[in-house]
Amino acid sequence: MQHTTVSIWKSGLAIAVCVTLAACGDSSVSIVKDIYVDQAKTTTVSQLLDKRSVCENISWSSFEDEKGRTIVEYQCKFLGGSDFLSTERENFINVSTKEFEKMIEFRSKMVERFEEELASVPKYDAEISRHEKELELAEENFRKVDPKEFGQAQNEIKRLKDEIALNKANKWTALSLGKDALDRERDSLDRAIKNSEPSLIKSEAERRYPIYSYVDEKIQWVVNKEGGAVFFAGAITAYRPEGEVVTQLKYNDLSLIFNAIEKS
Repeated sequence: MQHTTVSIWKSGLAIAVCVTLAACGDSSVSIVKDIYVDQAKTTTVSQLLDKRSVCENISWSSFEDEKGRTIVEYQCKFLGGSDFLSTERENFINVSTKEFEKMIEFRSKMVERFEEELASVPKYDAEISRHEKELELAEENFRKVDPKEFGQAQNEIKRLKDEIALNKANKWTALSLGKDALDRERDSLDRAIKNSEPSLIKSEAERRYPIYSYVDEKIQWVVNKEGGAVFFAGAITAYRPEGEVVTQLKYNDLSLIFNAIEKS
């Protein structure tokens, strides 16, 4: 019986394993499938990879790369992998909807506040008019007041002038700054209402967390002429309907993937 030493690189260490070619033939795929993944030689690559419940379809192939090397490739098309981002997409929709609800509530209150501020302009006009009449009367009476009461009369005149100045300032604020602020808040409220449309939120969610045609995992080994096989590369890739290919994960440590598969 012929034995060939096969080297698998795991975490930077070469682990030698024996593959019995008489039992599995001399094909490159068979060589890789019959590699033991543990030192106790209880589980082969085929036993570990060919019965994964997460795979809708499993295939093996071999080809020659641009350097003339024989590459053996394992492919697992994930079951339901086309929409593996569905949870993230739903979370985005729910969170965005709530955020827009809060934003609309806040902007509505701000609009109401500035509308009330502008509505207070007639009140300021009334206060200004009332204080101006009181000031006119106070200044007229000042000429008749007893000299002993000059101080009190002057204080009253100063108070009325201060009240007039304050109401004029409040009126100016309401008319100028209040109007600009109200326009800004109304614009912000309109944008929030528009952007909160469920169709727009869903569209943005699908852009960020798309639905793919399928998602697969490919693991490759290089097999030399003597029958030695070495892990080469691994990747999980998603494929968009329009042809875009998105690499989700690349790895160069096969032991980590094997450990994860064994625990799943």
